[in-house]
Amino acid sequence: MDSAAKSGPPGLGRACGPLLARSMYLVLSVGKRRYAIDSGVVREILGGRPLATVPVAGRSVSGTVFLRGTCITVFDLGWKLTGHSIVSSRRSRVVVLREPKWAAFLVDGVIALARDCTGQTADPDRSPGRDAPFIAGSVEWNQRALAVLDVQGILGSERPPEASRGILGSAVDGEA
Repeated sequence: MDSAAKSGPPGLGRACGPLLARSMYLVLSVGKRRYAIDSGVVREILGGRPLATVPVAGRSVSGTVFLRGTCITVFDLGWKLTGHSIVSSRRSRVVVLREPKWAAFLVDGVIALARDCTGQTADPDRSPGRDAPFIAGSVEWNQRALAVLDVQGILGSERPPEASRGILGSAVDGEA
């Protein structure tokens, strides 16, 4: 690690690595694992906000939140990656995505904004699991390998729940 990466608190050095060379990563906790996503895909992070449930939605949908007049579908990243739902708590966060504007992820916590990475690494401790299709690669941060999530792969063909579209169609579809 060079002197620029060593200066300042952990996670506040410079970005590096071939996977997303010009990116910073948001380090998230999902269950007992830590993951990273390119911070460029994140619009904002919400905490302490109750989710409106959508009874007809699948298990991957935690609920919805309204953010400045837009209904946002919140996907349970725990369910998507591990098959275990995240229990909403004071530590859990909703990570709102830039695109698509109607989507967000519920995570157990947000750990840090990582700028101090050593590049793409192999992760020998990871065995192929439910999360394997959603891993774009990995980076090393603070002497720990982090799986970098493929956000678009996670969303796949997900769409706002039909109940939200029917009740809140203008907010979801962007109509005035």
